[in-house]
Amino acid sequence: MPSYFFTSQDDLLLYEETEKVSRGSELETYYCQDVSLADLARDITTAGLFSESRALWLKDVANLPKGKRTHARLKAMCENIPRKTSLIFSQNTYFGGDYRKASDFRSSTFRKNLQQTVDTFKEISLKGKALRDWTLNRALKHHGLKLTSSQADRLSEACLQLPSMMDSELMKLSLLRQEDVEVPVRENVFSFVLNRTLGQSIRDLIDAVLARDKRAFSLTQDVFRQQETAGRLFADLYRGFQRLLAIRSDPQYRSRPEFKGMHQFVQRKLATAASRWSAPAIIQALTAITDAEFRQRTNRIMGHSPQTAERNLVLLLLRQLLTL
Repeated sequence: MPSYFFTSQDDLLLYEETEKVSRGSELETYYCQDVSLADLARDITTAGLFSESRALWLKDVANLPKGKRTHARLKAMCENIPRKTSLIFSQNTYFGGDYRKASDFRSSTFRKNLQQTVDTFKEISLKGKALRDWTLNRALKHHGLKLTSSQADRLSEACLQLPSMMDSELMKLSLLRQEDVEVPVRENVFSFVLNRTLGQSIRDLIDAVLARDKRAFSLTQDVFRQQETAGRLFADLYRGFQRLLAIRSDPQYRSRPEFKGMHQFVQRKLATAASRWSAPAIIQALTAITDAEFRQRTNRIMGHSPQTAERNLVLLLLRQLLTL
């Protein structure tokens, strides 16, 4: 049977892809920080307890020992998979927001060797229309909810485009419906739940910065008061300013891939924000964000705790941006 290697920044996407390729086989999950490859190699050759067809899922492969010995064992495992067994490796490449770990793994020899060893490698991500379609399908098939395209886009924005977080919000909405009944989600109910989404405060902060709204400073305090970390803040801010630059510099920006499939309410929000910036100021903003992200990755920030240091760095960045 085949071997697979999946990477994604979201655990739910990894789980869905693993379920898809396991084809209903008995799925056995192992965490690489807790498993012995020698023991696992022996276990692969044994029969399944309840079914002859098996799928073995090795999660967090970045935690395996690095070196030729590990690669040799993984290669031998892939070459000696029994006929009715699938072998699946995976890694969540978000690494809890640690950019250095993510970068090291992306460029590592270990990753490249494993990618070449397995039969199938897939880097899983969803954006734009693909993420909207996934949201609509997930809402209907798993939660019995009929969302509109607008609601799907707004949920994606509020949850920082993280399918796992979006699924948690869909679960909350599903608790408000009758069991075994597929229903459209009323707009007032949807807005009520969405405003309490874990990522909504960060989304509001990003929108305020793009719109040059001084409320960004108080929103930053709210984010950290709720003990949320900035997480993907720098990446999402950078992407937001890239969109503003496209709007300011390209009359045909709507034909660009990043704008295709984007809901009209998001385009209007970005167009309004873009009107408040000049192109040179946006370029300066992109440089400032890059510098702040570098300081975070290299721990060149000050504070009594990691959260305080991160908050101070974000506030300093906002001061720079809003004075451009």
